[in-house]
Amino acid sequence: INKEFLKTGLSDYWEDRSEKNAQVLLDWLLTIEGTKWHYLHGVSDPSKISPDNWVIDQANQDRPGNKDIQLSILYNAKRNLDAYADWQEYFRKQQPPMLITWGKNDGIFTVEGAELFKRDIPNAELHLLDTGHFALEEEVDRIGSLMHEFLDRTINTTHAQQVNRLFTKQLPEAPGKKIEVITVNYGPGAVDTIHRHDAHAVVYVLDGEVEMQVRGGTLQRLGPGQIFYESPEDVHTVSRNASKTKPAKFVVFFIKNEGAPILTPVQ
Repeated sequence: INKEFLKTGLSDYWEDRSEKNAQVLLDWLLTIEGTKWHYLHGVSDPSKISPDNWVIDQANQDRPGNKDIQLSILYNAKRNLDAYADWQEYFRKQQPPMLITWGKNDGIFTVEGAELFKRDIPNAELHLLDTGHFALEEEVDRIGSLMHEFLDRTINTTHAQQVNRLFTKQLPEAPGKKIEVITVNYGPGAVDTIHRHDAHAVVYVLDGEVEMQVRGGTLQRLGPGQIFYESPEDVHTVSRNASKTKPAKFVVFFIKNEGAPILTPVQ
């Protein structure tokens, strides 16, 4: 949080929930000028922001008894700080796909705060937009497009892909185990859901470029002749065609349990 914003009275109120410190917030933050500041500070084109925003917000805020509710919310916001360590540990451990769209001129939440997400999730996608706190007010079309594209790549398998089994063989010296070899053809922009193989798997790229990553590992971009390995314990968080215009093809060598599926989705 921007230290200058905290100096407007919030940090003092967190330290001492007194009427004196509450009055500082009532005299600016919870007035029409404070509400308007949230919408206009840092925007690149104020003419794009409808005055209806702060007029309606303030009308609701000015209802009888609502200022006390707002003061309570502001005071209890400091509890978020106590939860940060748990959130950060979850990010580090689970490495969820993450898209961040952030107003780089936000007067409350700074760019430094946005970049801290990448400390725990190095592959998080961060887009700093030339706007303020309510980024959607000015950049709704761009943010919407980023969201659609991100979901297509990380969750939806909406693009063509084809799997062909080339070879299978039991391993007599390892009862219950078998070798299986497949080829995978990714159409442009193809993306797999998060999954695991419960097998030793080696990917060898034949054509095009693919991006691969297992949970806790680094994202790798692979071209023809390059390989990627994952163990039975790994969760395959990223598997996609690196190109939106060209296909890609790779072969996968598995050592797996007989009867086990090649791929198991992971929620």
